[in-house]
Amino acid sequence: MSEELIWGSAPLVRMGEHCPACAQRQFADHPVRLITAAEVDEDFLEIVFEMVWEDDRDNVDWERLWTSIDGAKDDDPQDGTIPRCWLLPDQLDDPVFSKIQRGIRKMRREG
Repeated sequence: MSEELIWGSAPLVRMGEHCPACAQRQFADHPVRLITAAEVDEDFLEIVFEMVWEDDRDNVDWERLWTSIDGAKDDDPQDGTIPRCWLLPDQLDDPVFSKIQRGIRKMRREG
């Protein structure tokens, strides 16, 4: 008999459930950070900027970047010990993607 996967729902995945962002079974309650356009601030963009992949023409590989961000782990700012996954919207036409693209392009021009 195979074990049925129990998928948790953001913003908190309970012990024994699988995280929808990182797909790992959780051994403790696990916070998930839903990324919305309002969540895309300078701090978030600085972290994402370090994850940028470029193609052979030095253009950003956006599809690879979205895959990198989705499921990326961050530390909980309150005590620095709790892993937290990021979960992006399902639709690529969501404003969060446009805001990230604008922010990354600006940082690349200034950098």
